[in-house]
Amino acid sequence: MLKIKLLENEIHRNETTFRPFVMAQNIFKDVGIEFTTSDDYDYAFVGQASIIDKKKPLKESVEKGVEFVSKITGDYFILDGQDATTLIGTIDVFRESNALLFLKNTYLKDFNLYKQSWANGRYYWGEGNYSVSDIDELKPKMKLSGCNWLHTLQPNWLEYSQEKPYDISCMFGYPTPEPVFEHDICQTDYYDPHRKNLMDKLGDKYKIAGLVNGQRIPQQEYYNKMFSSKIIMAPLGYGEMAPRDIESAMFGSVLMKPDVSYILSEPFIYEDDETYIAVNYDWSNLEEKIDYVLSDYKNIRERLVENMRKKYIEKYNLNNLVLHFYNILDGKAYDYNDKPFIYHHAVSPECMIAMQNLPYLFDEGYFFKWREWEELPDVDLDLIFYDNGKVGLDDVNYDKFSVSRLRDKYPNAKILGWIKEVWVGQAGNYNHERFINRLKHLNECDAIVTSGVSEQFKNLDVFNHIRKYVDKKWNFISQPVNTNYLFENFYSDEKELSIFAYLPNPLQRRGETYQFVEYLSKKYNIKVKHKPLQQGQKFDYLGLYDFIKLWSPSAFHFNLDPMDIYPGNQVMQTACVGSLNFGGLNESHTLLFPKTATCDLKYLEDIFVECLNNDKVRFEMIEYAWNKVNEVYGFNTVKKQIQELKY
Repeated sequence: MLKIKLLENEIHRNETTFRPFVMAQNIFKDVGIEFTTSDDYDYAFVGQASIIDKKKPLKESVEKGVEFVSKITGDYFILDGQDATTLIGTIDVFRESNALLFLKNTYLKDFNLYKQSWANGRYYWGEGNYSVSDIDELKPKMKLSGCNWLHTLQPNWLEYSQEKPYDISCMFGYPTPEPVFEHDICQTDYYDPHRKNLMDKLGDKYKIAGLVNGQRIPQQEYYNKMFSSKIIMAPLGYGEMAPRDIESAMFGSVLMKPDVSYILSEPFIYEDDETYIAVNYDWSNLEEKIDYVLSDYKNIRERLVENMRKKYIEKYNLNNLVLHFYNILDGKAYDYNDKPFIYHHAVSPECMIAMQNLPYLFDEGYFFKWREWEELPDVDLDLIFYDNGKVGLDDVNYDKFSVSRLRDKYPNAKILGWIKEVWVGQAGNYNHERFINRLKHLNECDAIVTSGVSEQFKNLDVFNHIRKYVDKKWNFISQPVNTNYLFENFYSDEKELSIFAYLPNPLQRRGETYQFVEYLSKKYNIKVKHKPLQQGQKFDYLGLYDFIKLWSPSAFHFNLDPMDIYPGNQVMQTACVGSLNFGGLNESHTLLFPKTATCDLKYLEDIFVECLNNDKVRFEMIEYAWNKVNEVYGFNTVKKQIQELKY
């Protein structure tokens, strides 16, 4: 069990920050993570209340925070649970710390905006005193925490009331009784004018439920007035998100607030005219928006409130928080007998990529990284898929990771030499040390297995060469794909009319993808999206979950990989999410999108134009790919293939 200590959990703002994780603690235990306050821990959570003091000048606050983290023994994460996208104070401590990651509820979508100076770092307050000029250097270690303030609520969805005597609820604090300072900067100078401008715009045209001079009232009275209001107004405060955002849906009222489409949070349920009504921050279109809602209140209210309720139930499921955080841990929280397992190239703990899914096909399965074990664990195994990779095929390490040692430990198991990578060492060099040792390794196994079922794949030159020197049964099985998970989490039938240009890491696999989509973009005026990649940045810096979130909204996916020796995991995913792939010669390209499996640019352009102009053609191709990916790569298919293995 991996243990995470909640440092100073008793402090108010820390308690709020950590609360979603505590609420989900039983689910976390199911995946091998336990939250604790003891000194026996693997990692620590440091909340913002421990490292910033808003009553002090920023420089003093940061010095105090740096001193605090310097005394922490062991690895830790900084959690900024503030309800705003500002980084003031916390990022300054992180910059000087040894924290593994900086986790935060909400960020600005455009990180470049952090380089500009905003009032207390709050973008919506306009120009001011605080910026983060080195955000590019800090960004690789900055992640979404997977929770926000709306997690702390437990809504009680009330039945709709037709009796709502108030047009608008303005149940918020205004004017502020006393000035509020943050690091010697008066926040009230920005906070109050926003509310005053709102009240001035409203005037006396509407019937308003409000507070007298911003004074608090008993909670039940507060709730009754919001319940009795058609529209609940939510001006931005010290942050962009607030409890009343969900309280509006709880009371069956329409939420109206300044546009928050510029923020990044997980979960995020704000969609203009779908879950709330977005207005300009300066309230310039306020009257227009109010009149729109009131003109057809019954229908608009029902649509927006139902959408908000459904999205909240779906997105704020604590299982999603667990999966999100498990993905952040990137494989640090597993033991051989703990499921789920995750590694860098996993989508989530539920969804592996390719052959890593194999243990999930049966009631009992395990992952072993032999290099991490002095002594392999005692467990009864029937079948072992053994990928003896680069290290194990070097002369120096071959005996250490030999099949004979594995057979001594698990005498009852059949050992399959799993050819995970077609080439080891240098492509095409059959005299390379690792290739010669691969032949030796495969001869020591009970049989051979590799992923690929097409005739194209079965007859690769490298396999024909191996057959000459290895007298073992060959088994070709499909890459198992968690089609249901990918469909449920990433599919949409309302695709953005754009092209995503996919680029694999190896240079020889990139083909003419970028050049070709640039040509199509200019000629047909269609948007092109790429994976953001900065100079010197690690190619796989983006986790797979976030990567699929990036490309799956695009209707068209271009991947002109000219290599025919790869199964093609990317396009398997493409088929699951309802996007259409163009180009490439990987096995999955030819099986799932046969009409577009080519690197002939003229032909691809013709098909692309046909799909642009004919939805029927496009949907037929998508439907074919979905049916085929389940038929060829679905869990049931691969399970049956394994049951029919030959030794």
